[in-house]
Amino acid sequence: MRHRRCLRQGVLGYRLLRAAGETPELVFGVDPSSIEAPIVRAHCWVVSRGEVVLNPPEPGLVTVLRHTSRS
Repeated sequence: MRHRRCLRQGVLGYRLLRAAGETPELVFGVDPSSIEAPIVRAHCWVVSRGEVVLNPPEPGLVTVLRHTSRS
């Protein structure tokens, strides 16, 4: 995971916000232009109260998963 800084930061930020009583989302996206490339470009970022609070995504990324808490 050393080349996955956004993932490490995103998971940590998500957990810290949850511990603080917030209800963040951990969002994963991919660059559609990289789908057929040898390496798919992906990114993850954290959203809280409708605003990106950590690791803003670049324009053009397509959201593939939004992880939210159940409680």
